[in-house]
Amino acid sequence: MQLSIAVGALMFYPLDATLRIARAAGVDAVEIMLSNRLQADGGSSIAERARRAGVTVASAHAALSFRGETLEEKTASDMVSIRTAAAIEGCSVLVLHTPLDWNGRTSTVQHWLDAVVEFRERLDPTLTLAIENRAQNWDGMPDQWLDDLHRLSSVAGEWGARVCLDLAHAASFGFDLATSIDATSPALANVHLSDACDRQLRGGALNGLYRDHLLPGNGNLALDDAMSQLSSSGYHGPLTLEFSPRSLAIWLPGVPQRRLRRAVGDVRALVTAAEAASVPPIAGRRQRI
Repeated sequence: MQLSIAVGALMFYPLDATLRIARAAGVDAVEIMLSNRLQADGGSSIAERARRAGVTVASAHAALSFRGETLEEKTASDMVSIRTAAAIEGCSVLVLHTPLDWNGRTSTVQHWLDAVVEFRERLDPTLTLAIENRAQNWDGMPDQWLDDLHRLSSVAGEWGARVCLDLAHAASFGFDLATSIDATSPALANVHLSDACDRQLRGGALNGLYRDHLLPGNGNLALDDAMSQLSSSGYHGPLTLEFSPRSLAIWLPGVPQRRLRRAVGDVRALVTAAEAASVPPIAGRRQRI
């Protein structure tokens, strides 16, 4: 697995600084959170800045809107993100959130998938679109068509897309992490890793800051079991550490880099242990009991 850091949490830092922090934390790859400003700069500029920092852009995350969007507005925004990600050298995955429907209709997601996948096919068929599972945010949103992870995996494959499994989001619905990985592994292209706790707050912003995207060991998720399941499933894609600005204490100079370095070490140890445990014994060698 390729260990990566989602640098979007370092939102108050210039991109060049976030890339240097990620490199100093001990990873070779990052996931870029696209924004209007970065998209105006263009994918080639992002790639050049990553080269200067000594990191690879393994994946990008489509630009997010913190206000209400119509389906047409979201589709248009995601198309801009697709164009930008396709121009970033080395970036093979773009993570997308599905549009939400307050009536729980499936047609909303189907129309969106038709549009973004067709646009990707015309622009760059090699760019993987990875649909991220949503979080339970206790905001009155009804069940969505792709909340079921088996269905998410199946639908993504049917439309020529893949899945980005966010472990904290899966846990917010009460899903077992190993079972969630098993459900999505046929279509898995990216994994967002963080710890999480059991708090039930209202709204995505509060849950993202205080419940999800915690540093390993600051929540109650069975991350060791998750790493074992990923290793057993043969997953070799990006393992993207995604922490909240609060978890990284981004307002304290020097602290984000130290916390990221410690988290990278913790996760690397989990991955190493999981991979060692999944290696079958060599035939003919006596095993110590």
